[in-house]
Amino acid sequence: MLTDPGLQALRAHRGRRADWLTEAIRAELSPAEQQQLAESVALLKRLAAHGDRS
Repeated sequence: MLTDPGLQALRAHRGRRADWLTEAIRAELSPAEQQQLAESVALLKRLAAHGDRS
């Protein structure tokens, strides 16, 4: 169990990581590549769910 300060630090870190990823996608990927990435999310979720069934 995390303390309140620990939880706040974790949330802040996750926010910074999400901001970094958003910026990297915008800066590095073309609009077509961004669309491909968005479409691949469903496939990645299916793969991740496979581990839940084991």
